[in-house]
Parts: sequence; structure tokens; C-alpha cells
Amino acid sequence: MHSLTCIILAAGDSSRMGAPKALLEHEGRTFLCRICAAVAAAGVKDIVVVAGRHFEEIRRAAPGFGERYVPNPAPEGGMISSVRAGLRAVPDNASGALIALVDQPAIAEDIFRIVAGAHEETPGDIIIPRYLGKKRGHPIVLPRAVFPLCFAGPDNLGLHWVTHHASVTVRDIDFSDRSIISDIDTPEDYRKLKGELTNGS
Repeated sequence: MHSLTCIILAAGDSSRMGAPKALLEHEGRTFLCRICAAVAAAGVKDIVVVAGRHFEEIRRAAPGFGERYVPNPAPEGGMISSVRAGLRAVPDNASGALIALVDQPAIAEDIFRIVAGAHEETPGDIIIPRYLGKKRGHPIVLPRAVFPLCFAGPDNLGLHWVTHHASVTVRDIDFSDRSIISDIDTPEDYRKLKGELTNGS
């Protein structure tokens, strides 16, 4: 049985949103709480939350899934800087890391379960969900063997450099659920999310 650590990336400044996205609410729970709940229900019990400028505020609002909080001291380095901070907190006995974004609160438990299950089947592959066979999204699984690549690549290319490296094997899993590519980045995105709830979709 392989063991994953989920790394939730929540270190963005949320400058366009104007408030920490981890603490926005969707269906009565914070984004962070929804993701932690879905991840835990999918069977991934070790959860690391990487936060930046809003670290203390986010940690004080901990949803209580036994998650650990790790600071990213240099979030201006982009997403890869948060991935690196999270990977440093992955225990030695974990076979890989499940990377989730805090601004994707609508991703269902089943998606996390399927992606994590794919790691169980092919533990050496990078697992990436793909929307309708076209656009790659999150959450993704990084097997332990590729962790060093996450520290070796150029900051400006981030995980793209890792997932396109000649030494890795990527397994795409297709979904028809748009949530895997839908980031809530702006107040307009957030209003749309809430509007979809109002319309019952």
C-alpha cells in the first residue's frame, strides 16, 4: 500500500481577490475546509498546507483535519516555491505528494480518490487529471522519484518543466468535471461560483 501526502497550495497573496482565498466560503465551509474534507474522505490522511503572507490567519482558521501548516517564506517565487516548501514537509515513508490548489474548492472527493488510486496502480508515474481529454488541471500526483526535479528546474517554468522532463512518465486521467481546471482567482470568479450555486448547477 502506497502512502500519499496531500500538499495544499495556499501561499498566494490573493491580491486580485482582496482576501485570503483559503478563507473564502463555498457551501458553508471555507475553501480550505472543503478541500481538506474531500482529501481526507478520499483516504489521504496526511495533509500539509503551505501558506505565505496570510500564514497566521489561515492557521488560526484551521478546519481540524490534523493538517500541518508550513510557511513559504518567498511566495513571490510562484507556485513552485510553495511546492518545494510542501515537499520538504513530506515524511520519508510517503511514496508521493498529491498537489492541490486552495482556489479549487469545487473538486469532489471522487476526483481526489481516483487520482490517488491511480498512484496506487502506477506509483512511478506523474498523475494528472485532464478535462475532456484536452486541458490538464489539478490535483496532480508527484511520485517521490520526481521530487528532486522540483528543486532542480528553473523557477519561471515551475511544474511544467517537471511534467515535461524527458525522464518522467505522465499518466493523464480524463474527467468531464470542469472543477479540475476552474481556479477562483478574482471577485468575478467568486461571484460566478456563488451564482452557480444559486442556479442549482
